[in-house]
Amino acid sequence: MPVVTVLTLLAALVGPWTVAESTAATTVTESPAAPATPRVEADPLTLTIDSLTPAVIPRKGPITMKGTVTNDSLDEWQDIKVYPRLSHSPFTTSQEVRLATESDPRLPFGDRITSEGHFDAGITQLAPGETRSWSIRIPRAVVASRISGSEGTYQIGVQALGATEDGRPENAVGRARTFISLMNPGHDKVATSVVVPIRRGILRNADGALSDESDWTQELGSGGRLANLATLLSNSGNAPVTMLVDPAVLSAAEQLAEGNLPRVLEDPEEDASSSSADSNLTLPAQVWLEEITSIASDHEVLGLPYGDIDVASAATYDEELLRRARKLSQRTLSARSISATPAVVPPSGLLPVDALASITDRATLLMSSEAVPGATDEITVPSTLRVGKRTMSIYDPSLMAEPEGEPLNALSARQRVLAEASVRSLSGSKQALVANLPSDFDPGESSTDFFSGLDQSFVDLRGLSQNTGGPSRESEHLDYPKRQEIREIHPSLFTAADELIAAGATLDEIVTTSDSIASHSLAEALNYTSYMMRDHQSTAERHSIEARDWLRDRLDLVTIDAPEFVILSAASGPFAVTITNGLDVPVTLAIEAHTRDDLEIMAPGEIELGANASRTIQLDAKANSIGVHSVELLATDLQGRPIGTSEQMSVRSNSVGKVIWVILGVGVGILFLAIPVRWIRRHRKKKAAADEVGS
Repeated sequence: MPVVTVLTLLAALVGPWTVAESTAATTVTESPAAPATPRVEADPLTLTIDSLTPAVIPRKGPITMKGTVTNDSLDEWQDIKVYPRLSHSPFTTSQEVRLATESDPRLPFGDRITSEGHFDAGITQLAPGETRSWSIRIPRAVVASRISGSEGTYQIGVQALGATEDGRPENAVGRARTFISLMNPGHDKVATSVVVPIRRGILRNADGALSDESDWTQELGSGGRLANLATLLSNSGNAPVTMLVDPAVLSAAEQLAEGNLPRVLEDPEEDASSSSADSNLTLPAQVWLEEITSIASDHEVLGLPYGDIDVASAATYDEELLRRARKLSQRTLSARSISATPAVVPPSGLLPVDALASITDRATLLMSSEAVPGATDEITVPSTLRVGKRTMSIYDPSLMAEPEGEPLNALSARQRVLAEASVRSLSGSKQALVANLPSDFDPGESSTDFFSGLDQSFVDLRGLSQNTGGPSRESEHLDYPKRQEIREIHPSLFTAADELIAAGATLDEIVTTSDSIASHSLAEALNYTSYMMRDHQSTAERHSIEARDWLRDRLDLVTIDAPEFVILSAASGPFAVTITNGLDVPVTLAIEAHTRDDLEIMAPGEIELGANASRTIQLDAKANSIGVHSVELLATDLQGRPIGTSEQMSVRSNSVGKVIWVILGVGVGILFLAIPVRWIRRHRKKKAAADEVGS
């Protein structure tokens, strides 16, 4: 980039600011070539801007700002004054807005407004940890005297000054900032979409109950992140909004609404009541779930694969699990009468190109501009990208990036959208604007005017599916940084997930009182292969293994007891084994025998056992040879999947059926041959004796 351009950008960024960090009227200048300022300690006071009315600089009337100040230090602060400030010159390009967002919040801009009545001086004392509200009203005439009046996006913010027992610091001890645009009528509208995510990592105990119950209660309760998202959406009115939903979050809320019950081996009765459960837990979850379900019926919904499965990794290691995640997602949303379009939206916005083959053709794809080959700035970033037969929407991740040193809440997100829309409108850009809010976005409690503030003459708010205009591009691949490949869910987690699913399917098959164990086990396994677990993989694998072992422990309670040695008196014969069901529910199973030779074991095809019951079963053995045969007996479900441990035994066969008759036949033959021989010999002896006497 030419030096002149850099200087121009920096000049626009800092503006002709004066009265910077000191109450003294000294002019501050900074060389663009100066080294980066080392990061200093955090301000002792934290300021937030929770309300900015109107959302743009009005042609008439004042600007009102409201927020809070919190004492994060160990000192008591006194005589706190909160002053507004405005930059003099506006930003007119996306790059300038981006640079301002990424800049150090300590960089001053414009003049601090110190005229009486235009700042808040009502906080006389603030103890450590205490939070107080502030409010400022700036008349339009004062605003006009501080800005150039050119169209574009200005910076607006507040600074706090105060004193402790050690004295009054010269510099501000707290600050907050955002953007505010000035636009005249007549400019083109910028097609704009806001994507609101309902995503969260989910962990369960070995027994299936949600493990972080207190965190869920906090997030779903008043002021919690998920509750704030519901409030944001419920205040959207008729504004078209796109909801990005992981159905697993709805399932978790439903479980909490029912009392966060552990896994059971029999389906509850339809009239079962959770009235005995903790209302502090169930009520917020129930209210939130009903609210989100109701809101979803009025907006465009993108349904993520169930559990927010790591699509990049699953496409490589477990494509079948990805397919099942899609089906379970659609089934879960349909059960709540939520019409949704399948979607793949990685939190990073990045996906390897090979993964596209594993994604259903009906899925909506939303990708980061970082995935577009060769896209280095907003000028070259397309609105849509086509790779092969797949078309995907593109968003700029910097638009909703966390501001330097400040949280991204509803107000700052709204002002960022307006800032970007204003500079695009001024430039005549036809590029679609997509505000894809971060996966962990918390709008805060003051989000009631988020969407009403976006109702501006230069903004055309629409659902993502309707925001397909602007420049497009074709490519043969997607950029996928090595850092993302390294973070993918490890194949060992997919192995653990498959083992959990198999154990759940087997237990579900044998337990006659439940049809939900298998589906619940699948849902749990998908949670542990989630994008949300990329930075917690060892924890996720441990939870998956513990759940699998819980299921296997129940399977091990169904046992088979066989004699160590059985002797058959013939080529075939019966022998008895005992099947024991140690579960509190009835089961249906089968017995399977594994042998290495010609021994055959015949068993009943289906065996029913009551709860905590034993039963003796007769098996039939048949051998075609004499000898000792090794046999492995095991109980299985009706699909042939082993239930628990196996039983080793030996069978000795005495195959006498034909042999004995041969022996008997030979013996009889010998007997009949011996009779005449003995008769002849006896006759000869008598004759010899007679001849001897006669002589």
